[in-house]
Amino acid sequence: MRAVNARRVVAVVPVALALCLMLYHEVRAIAPLQTHSAETFAAHKLGIRFPVTESDLGRMDLDRSWRPRVLSNRLGSLAVGGAISGGEIDPRTFAHLAGLYSALWLALVFLVYSFFLREKALIAVLGTFAAVAFGYMPGIADRVYPWDMPALFFYVLFVCLLIRRRSELFLAALPIGVLFKETVGVLALAYLFVEGTRRRRLELFGAALILSVAARAAAGWIAHSMPGSAPSFPLLVANLRFIVTGDFPYKEWYRWVSFWNHPLLLDAGLLLAFLLHPFRDANTRMLRVLVGVFAVGNLLSGIVFEFRIWFELIPVFLYPFLQPVDSLRISPDRTERSRGGARSVPG
Repeated sequence: MRAVNARRVVAVVPVALALCLMLYHEVRAIAPLQTHSAETFAAHKLGIRFPVTESDLGRMDLDRSWRPRVLSNRLGSLAVGGAISGGEIDPRTFAHLAGLYSALWLALVFLVYSFFLREKALIAVLGTFAAVAFGYMPGIADRVYPWDMPALFFYVLFVCLLIRRRSELFLAALPIGVLFKETVGVLALAYLFVEGTRRRRLELFGAALILSVAARAAAGWIAHSMPGSAPSFPLLVANLRFIVTGDFPYKEWYRWVSFWNHPLLLDAGLLLAFLLHPFRDANTRMLRVLVGVFAVGNLLSGIVFEFRIWFELIPVFLYPFLQPVDSLRISPDRTERSRGGARSVPG
């Protein structure tokens, strides 16, 4: 039996390698489209300050929002260092290195799936690639940032540990994830819903909250920047307007945007699939709460049709598809009774 399961895991490898190669080429195609991408990757090495903009949508202080993502900024600059010479960024080399960076993170995601999910890993691999490739597709996106894929990695690790009923082990990775992107801290809320007594849930939540806040404070200290920016009510209105009408007030920011970028399609339709899937268990409520909190945060501080800011939720949306098939089947006893009853009816 172990040999069969091992062969099933190994069978995923050629598919995973091919998908990583495809993502490399996709990111390589979109990376040069916006100078923001290269500047964001190279910001730490070149000392670039992230922009602060004033508009009808409020004040967007990207320096306060992005600079505290210290591990993403440092690792991103390290990854594209070969594209930087004399304070300039070579677009072609940057595109190659950004594609390689993203493909390697995707490979790590696939490795986590293979280790924890084993024979079910292929579904997760294919679903995750579909969502990431959709979020980076030309015409859907025109930029790539160094924290997109690391944030996805930490959510994948959490969901896999949740499926294996070892979610408490994620506490060791939680503060590291927050140093890559603060949205990983949302996972602290999950511990209010884990299995066990109320005392155990509160203890785990308290530990997760302390680790998240401490990591966020450390990020601000390291970056010499107060982390985060205030939520924007005008941005919330603009996002809701786009959801209802498909219209965004600043079309010059995203010349490719249209109603086909509707959030119902985010993560390659996995949001709708997650909501429509009939599977329910003790973790479903927890995951729906996480999705709700995450969505509110994005509506108040992000651009809703930038699908890469939703990458973290990909493994959450895939959760019901990674359950045993038997959980959706009618039990054998009921089936036999049904068949027996059918045979007992007189002809």
